[in-house]
Amino acid sequence: MSDQYQKFKRILDNNSKLLDEVQEKDSFGYRYDFTKIINLLLYILDHSFDGYLLSDGKGIVFYGNKAVERISGIPLKLIIGKTSKDMLAEGIILTNSIKILGKNPLSIIQKVKTGVEVFITSIPIYDIQGNVVFYIANYRDMRELNKLKKIVDENAHYKLPEAFLTELKELRNRLLETDDIIVRSHDMKKTLESMIKVSQVDVNVLLTGESGVGKEVLTKLIHKYSSRKDGPFIQINCGAIPESLLESELFGYEKGAFSGAQKGKMGLLEVANKGTILLDEIGDLPLNLQVKFLRAIENQEFYRLGGVKPTKLDVRIISATHKDLQAMVEAGTFRRDLFYRLHVVNISIPSLRDRRDDIVPLASHFLKIFNKKYGTNKIFASDVCNALENYKWPGNVRELKNTIENLVIFNEDRMINNKCLPKHIFQHESECHQVTGKRSMGLKESMENLEKQLIIKSLKKHGTIRKAASALKVNHSTIVRKIKKYNIGLPDVQDD
Repeated sequence: MSDQYQKFKRILDNNSKLLDEVQEKDSFGYRYDFTKIINLLLYILDHSFDGYLLSDGKGIVFYGNKAVERISGIPLKLIIGKTSKDMLAEGIILTNSIKILGKNPLSIIQKVKTGVEVFITSIPIYDIQGNVVFYIANYRDMRELNKLKKIVDENAHYKLPEAFLTELKELRNRLLETDDIIVRSHDMKKTLESMIKVSQVDVNVLLTGESGVGKEVLTKLIHKYSSRKDGPFIQINCGAIPESLLESELFGYEKGAFSGAQKGKMGLLEVANKGTILLDEIGDLPLNLQVKFLRAIENQEFYRLGGVKPTKLDVRIISATHKDLQAMVEAGTFRRDLFYRLHVVNISIPSLRDRRDDIVPLASHFLKIFNKKYGTNKIFASDVCNALENYKWPGNVRELKNTIENLVIFNEDRMINNKCLPKHIFQHESECHQVTGKRSMGLKESMENLEKQLIIKSLKKHGTIRKAASALKVNHSTIVRKIKKYNIGLPDVQDD
């Protein structure tokens, strides 16, 4: 008998109650052969297209099917008998594993030493006392999952089985819920869906949106799920580098190209070869460089400063700007032909004030990060969440992140309440409540804002939920439900 069989049998023998029904006689008086059952189970798993790993309560792998070896390219003998920590230490698993869901099930995207990315979902198997007997992990090739998604996208007009669509939807949700991407609002979910789709196609992308909305983070998401993910990711801010240096930074230079050039240097376009380059604030690219950059894109090659030999260009270009490039084209400050070269796919990222459902989850995410960074254990009071949601956040996610870091550093108490917030947040708070404010709102959002303000006003005036409900001519339970819906925090109001 195989070692895998013996290990499996030993675990089940030690937890015999787990299989009481199997070991009992059936209605015909036939007693099942325990050995045959285990062999049949292992035979089925061994012939599954998906990979399966079984590990004991200590996380030591005692079984892996043939598909694991096929998917990962790693011999099973290097996996069996080891824990994940062992494989990390030996370099079988790379350290950039990302936890993307909770612990039950535990789902991760894991990169192994062969360069393959696998999607793993693991669940524990318990005995009747609730103790973990062993773990079973489903092992899938991310490349196959991405191909599956592409097929669905290309055949969206066909009616596909509901179970098939449900599985793809679940995968999409798991991919979006990473440590770097916090999304709750509908608009931002649609934006991320577009990014996941465009990541599968090697085209130039233009990201537009206000400063601080997270264009850099989202660009890295496109790179991460693209076919160029193993190549370099290079970022350059066209507005932060002096015009006199920008050309040499982008295209590089040869020895003697200018005074002080004692040896040649690769440009960032060359460094990014086979990968992705982000040209942040592309609207600040000078007109003379726009011509050279356009020629490089069209010819797929460029010349270093002072160079006579062309350098091949094989990069994916993602451009980002907070400016209106179309208006700049009409004004003659941005080349029309370059605009259309960069504008193959345009994704507009909504401002934070237009996705208020993301504000509190993002704030909580940043609070967790800075608590860990500074060794603190700060928490938000409920009134803080309400104030954060009502502020306009002209600096978007960047401003929110900086605000939370400031609160963690300078607030002496563990509880962060409204008194700790910067005064300017409250100066703009009332503007965000106005139904006819500067921001264009739909009918539903306008009605919800008005309803929220009426409830807050009535609660402040009457002091109790019951009296406020009576004044508004609605049931007590309705006000309670609305308070939860709008996250209204009024500590002086009594629930009578």
